[in-house]
Amino acid sequence: MKAMILAAGFGTRLGAIGKTTPKCLVEAGGKAMLEHVAQRLKLAGVTELVINLHHLGDQVKSFVERRGNFGVQVTFSHEATILGTGGGIKAARKFLADAPYFLVHNGDVYSEFDLAALAQTHVATRALATLAVMTRETSRPLLFTPEGRLAGWQGGTGSSEIIGDESTLIKRAFSGIHILSREIFEYMDQQSGEFSIISTYMRAVKAGAQIAACETGNSFWIDIGTPEKLQELRRRLG
Repeated sequence: MKAMILAAGFGTRLGAIGKTTPKCLVEAGGKAMLEHVAQRLKLAGVTELVINLHHLGDQVKSFVERRGNFGVQVTFSHEATILGTGGGIKAARKFLADAPYFLVHNGDVYSEFDLAALAQTHVATRALATLAVMTRETSRPLLFTPEGRLAGWQGGTGSSEIIGDESTLIKRAFSGIHILSREIFEYMDQQSGEFSIISTYMRAVKAGAQIAACETGNSFWIDIGTPEKLQELRRRLG
């Protein structure tokens, strides 16, 4: 199975740490976030990995090489300008599109969710993409039908995009972990530069495709986007 780790971000919310250290190389529990993620993906059956690079990308590449590519085949996708989640995935199309489906995992996210189960759910539902979601407070919820199909999103500034009757939709927080079928690239043909994968998902939904939710339940999850969250994870991992 193939996977992509999104590791190009600037880490601005981490303050001084993010200026000198890529967010994915910040350590918790004696390991860099990138290594935690790679090991979880490998455990789920991933044998080929692409990592996108931008901010302090040379540090990331050197780290991966020193770790022996985590025991899997690693390709790097260099972004001259940062491309966002959707643009980053599209830029790695050559690597990803020959697989029937592939995992995408944010590099600043630590999760104990069963990634192999996510893949199994995706295959069973035959969705275009399956998103690991949870019930937690978020300023940018995704909206799903009672059947678990994506139908919209809401932004922290009051912006939103909703299909159907909003009163029937269920709010869920996106985990930054998802699995995509290669047909997703067909919905990116008219998109270029920096763009969010959520915008691609909404284009697909409007065209009749199924973007499905997979609930993570009580599995531990955290992103280390702020110093406070980083310290929380460090306390958990010791």
